[in-house]
Amino acid sequence: EELRGESSISEKSEMKCDIHDDPLRVFCITCRKLICRDCTVIPRHRNHDYDLVTNIYPKQKQEIESKLKKLKERVDVTSSAMNTLTDNKREIGKQGEYVKSKIHNRAQYIVELVQQSERQLTEQVDTIVQKKCCLLDKQR
Repeated sequence: EELRGESSISEKSEMKCDIHDDPLRVFCITCRKLICRDCTVIPRHRNHDYDLVTNIYPKQKQEIESKLKKLKERVDVTSSAMNTLTDNKREIGKQGEYVKSKIHNRAQYIVELVQQSERQLTEQVDTIVQKKCCLLDKQR
């Protein structure tokens, strides 16, 4: 029932049953294994569902192709979603840099206003101090 270790698929040789040494031409659907015709009557497979490989192959091929098509569609959807996420991440990065630039520019503007206000207030204090000093000088 089990495949021989030295068995290989080729044009010259067929895989053979370890128990009966017959070609593996039947597929046990229950066990999902290749078996020979004689294995269908032994206790291990007697009440199992099985069919000839030549009958199972087209069905399995079609099922695999259908699943592969669905998988490819999922890969495409996933790939598209990944691209969208990458684009969104890039856009968020750009927006973040833009906002930081705006914050920096606004902070510089505020600093300039504070410095300008400092100069004006300092000039006003200097003017007031100068006037009071002049008044004190006159009172002497």
